[in-house]
Amino acid sequence: MILKLWLFIFGLLVVVLVILNLTNVVKPGTLSFRQPNAAPCQKIAASDPRHPHIVEVRWIWAPKSYGWGCYFEYDIGDSRAITPMPK
Repeated sequence: MILKLWLFIFGLLVVVLVILNLTNVVKPGTLSFRQPNAAPCQKIAASDPRHPHIVEVRWIWAPKSYGWGCYFEYDIGDSRAITPMPK
């Protein structure tokens, strides 16, 4: 019984991954469990004339793109995000 349950869960996971792959939701570098290096974000922040107070690498879900990206916060309520992660 337990073996059947584990096989069902594994099969369901495979089906979900196949569907995500067929619908082009999974793109290389987008679905990653590890946070990328923050050096590209720091370089962009150093060249920004507004000098952000907070520079972070975050998982960003924007209307047309998603994935790891740079998040900059300038003042309370003033922020911007860049996706996909710059290189």
